Amino acid sequence: MAGKTKEQKARNTIKTQEWRAAHRARVNAWSREYARQRRRKYPELLRGYARKWRLTHLKQSRINSRDERRKRQEFRPWFELLRSAKRRAEQKGMQFLLTAKWARDRWAGKCEISEVPFITVVASKKARGPYAPSLDRIEPERGYVEDNCRFILFGINCLKGSGTDADMNNIAQAVVHKRSMQ
Repeated sequence: MAGKTKEQKARNTIKTQEWRAAHRARVNAWSREYARQRRRKYPELLRGYARKWRLTHLKQSRINSRDERRKRQEFRPWFELLRSAKRRAEQKGMQFLLTAKWARDRWAGKCEISEVPFITVVASKKARGPYAPSLDRIEPERGYVEDNCRFILFGINCLKGSGTDADMNNIAQAVVHKRSMQ
């Protein structure tokens, strides 16, 4: 008997697809675990594959990466702030309930305290200048929840530190008062 007919192959393909759809969560878990074990067992081999890919695609991957950052910064300037805040919250074991919808609705392109426009620099070491946007927790001990966060200038967030708005205002008034005395 020769190989399978086209009808048999088609039927097997459909059965396989149906089984995978019905067991998708299990298949995904198996795939993740297999990949995890493979990374543990052959780390140098996989690093070699990654290194070889980067060398052959270096120029294009740099262009794509830079272009993607620029596009993301242009259309979603709050994206990196949200992503890094989520990472910090996970590291500190804090609550993180902010969503992209919240950030999109809340973003105005200017500081919520001083109303000074943000200056965003794409992927450079100067991205953290005093006029850069920053995600502030109004009450630092609370987590990243919608009613506790706002977008403010990085310089103002540094001034505020772990204090309250009242502490920040007192310091700012003292600086202004001292300057007016000179």
